[in-house]
Amino acid sequence: MSNYCITPDGTSYTLMVSCFAKVGNLFDTLRVYDEMKKRGWCPGITVYNSLIYVLTKENCMKDAQNIFSKIIDEGLQPNNETYNNMIVPLCESRKLDEARMVLEDMMLKGIVPTILTYHTFLSQESIDETLKLLRKMKEDDCGPKSETFLMLIVRFFQLNEPGNALKLWNEMKRYGVSPSYSHYMSVIQGLIKQGCMERALEYYDEMKETGFASDPKLEREFKTFLLANRDHWRGAGKYNIIPQRSKHFARRTSLTKFRCEAQEISQLEAESALGGLHS
Repeated sequence: MSNYCITPDGTSYTLMVSCFAKVGNLFDTLRVYDEMKKRGWCPGITVYNSLIYVLTKENCMKDAQNIFSKIIDEGLQPNNETYNNMIVPLCESRKLDEARMVLEDMMLKGIVPTILTYHTFLSQESIDETLKLLRKMKEDDCGPKSETFLMLIVRFFQLNEPGNALKLWNEMKRYGVSPSYSHYMSVIQGLIKQGCMERALEYYDEMKETGFASDPKLEREFKTFLLANRDHWRGAGKYNIIPQRSKHFARRTSLTKFRCEAQEISQLEAESALGGLHS
């Protein structure tokens, strides 16, 4: 801007402070903030919120608290973003106790947490705390929403906790959230990675019955699995790869279809082999 003889105004400084803070650049955030004040521009709540975020992120908690006090001294009102800008970096640093203290202060001041507040905690909490937070979200009329459960299902599969991921699947339905294509695919792919192919196939069957399109890659993967285990799938014996699901979810359409295809291919292989012997 200076190359074109343009002098930054208050809006320009606010934007620059915000940008530097978002990428965790403490030095340039403070440099632009100081320059803004020297030029006679009064920082607003957006600037102070940005300072709180970058100071908390860089573990300068005392300085962040000082900025918080400065907001009140200047007659400004802390808002959702003010508190979230402390909660988010604290949770990212696994300082959950400190983050919970900020959340408690936030609610005592009458500021209702946003969905970002809850999602930040949910990205770090155990399954028990997660279930409590979901109830709290419902009480505050702040979700939980479709993206809330998608995030949680993906997270618990990544933590190698498929049981908790499926528990959240059931919770999602209890909260009246209908599974989307992304939810189904996250569960199916998570189960496949855990080696639970039969369970994954049941969810895949349910997904298609719900009206979602089939996935060619998954179709090939299921067929390959059944072919590799065709001795196991012959006959009407019990499935014993993983525990069975409840009777409410006992869909076998795709499983039967793929098993029959595997048996047909196996039979063709046998006939081909016999033909070679007789030739």
